[in-house]
Parts: sequence; structure tokens; C-alpha cells
Amino acid sequence: MTALTPEALRTTAATQQESAAPATEAVREAARTAAGLGYLIVGLHGVQEDGICTCQKGASCVAAGKHPRGRNWQNDPGTLTQFRLHADGQAALNLGLRLDARAPVPLVLLDVDTKHGKPGAGSFAQLEAECGALPEDALLQMTPSGGRHYLLRLREGVDPRALPNRADVLPGIDVFTHQRQFVLAPSRTAVGAYNFANRPILRPILGSYSDSSTCCPPPP
Repeated sequence: MTALTPEALRTTAATQQESAAPATEAVREAARTAAGLGYLIVGLHGVQEDGICTCQKGASCVAAGKHPRGRNWQNDPGTLTQFRLHADGQAALNLGLRLDARAPVPLVLLDVDTKHGKPGAGSFAQLEAECGALPEDALLQMTPSGGRHYLLRLREGVDPRALPNRADVLPGIDVFTHQRQFVLAPSRTAVGAYNFANRPILRPILGSYSDSSTCCPPPP
């Protein structure tokens, strides 16, 4: 086995950065688009070529590429300027959208999870059978593990804090409304990339997605 010299290591690192550059620039472009449309954005840790998180935990991180770089992300401005404070100079980074019940247009995320045999698809089919199908434009993106993210805008007068804000509201379905964030395409984890389901990738927030009061079970 040939030992790697410092020069070879530098060459390898440079090659990895060059290969990651297009994906990183796509994330930055998505951040500019989302912020310009009024969404609250969050800078997230990314993953290296080997799938290891860029955070200090490295290989021991259980949420690689999915958690914020900032410690006070729930209360920061959620602007492009704030995103750049964490993202500039980073070779690998991801993008998140923040949900906040105090926002001018509160949003609700339905996360349909199918990984590790979770029954999210069946629960979602049951939900639509009981409450009616969601419009196609409610589907925001597909997750690397085969799940789906639906983004909904509440009807005026509906308090998002009266809705669930937790995992497994139904088996395999998470509902998040406040002080939560989720990974946004085209971010990438060790499993793969998130992919938008519709084009354009995001619509202006005041006209985005579907009005819904959701028929998910109320919080306990």
C-alpha cells in the first residue's frame, strides 16, 4: 500500500471540493430563491463525500446533514444574510425551511415517512379517504428515503398552535407547525438528495400551496 503524501492529500481534498461545488451552489441558489419568496431559511450542516456530517460529531452524528449550524436558529431572522453567516466558505452545506406559528403566513408540514418499514403511505391514504385528497401542488418534495413532504398554508383564523406539532400524529406521519425546520431540496444526506416534486421549485409564500385546516387528530 502506498502512503499518501501531504501533497496527495491536498490534491484529494481539492478534487472533493470541486466535485461538491455544483451541488453546493445549487443549495445556495435555492436559499436565494426561498428567501426572496419570503420563506424563513436555515443553514444546515452538510455531508462530506463519504456521507459523514460536517458537524463536530462527524461519523457519530445521528442526523447527518439535517441539523442547523446555528444554536439559536428558532429565533434568528431566517434571512439570506443570516444563512450566509453560516454558509459562506463552507464546502458542504444544506438548506432548511423553518416553520413558525408567528410568521405572517403560518405553514404546516406533513411528513409522510416510509423508511424502515414505517406505514406512512398507508396512513396518508387513510387520511385522504377520510378527509379528501390534497391538491397536487401541496406535494413539495420527495425525500431520499422515499418519503414525501407536503406543505400547507392554513386558512385565515386557524391558529397553528391548536394543531399537532410532533412526530407520529398518525403512524408514519409527522405534523410540524412551530419552531421546527425541515431539509429542503436540493440538499443531500448520506442516503441521497431531496428532490422537488413540482416546478417552479417554490412559489411566492402568499400564494403558495393549498389552504387547509387539516383534519389531523388534535394534540393531546
